[in-house]
Amino acid sequence: MKCELCGLNDVSIEVKQVLNDDFQELHICSECAALKGIKSPLDLAGMLLGGGLLGFGDVTDGRSDAESRADDALSCPVCHMRGKDFRTSSRLGCGYCYETFVDLLQPMILSMQRATEYRGKQPAQKDVRDALGSLTAQLERAIQKEAYEDAARLRDQIRVLELADACLAGEGRQESWPK
Repeated sequence: MKCELCGLNDVSIEVKQVLNDDFQELHICSECAALKGIKSPLDLAGMLLGGGLLGFGDVTDGRSDAESRADDALSCPVCHMRGKDFRTSSRLGCGYCYETFVDLLQPMILSMQRATEYRGKQPAQKDVRDALGSLTAQLERAIQKEAYEDAARLRDQIRVLELADACLAGEGRQESWPK
């Protein structure tokens, strides 16, 4: 089989990729791969993970040629990395590149993750503290009603949650419960 780019040399690299629910194959020779910046399998993996084989033959990412050219013309004001360089290497030059290439980065991030903004996990400590507040209020009501058995049960539940809160906060308690 001959290289799809030059049509002269035998194929030495076969690339298969799913992009936008479309299966794409590319068969290229080692010379064309070197011209495209692929010198090792790691370079190829970086290109695949970083947004596809943009710039290879007829393979596109679903954007118009005008959009691709506009993105290629972008340049970071600090490190002067161009959009074309980013699309080829899938590496950013500096922290300001994130702002400059936000329109290129967001689709890539969304394809790898559920969102483009990290919101963190719901802190378990917040849930524990909410439960502590509720149990403390119940304990006070039980004491006012002189329901001492309920108050003792609530007290024990509060102690367990206080230990959990201390563990979640990273505070190791020296005492052990129950005593």
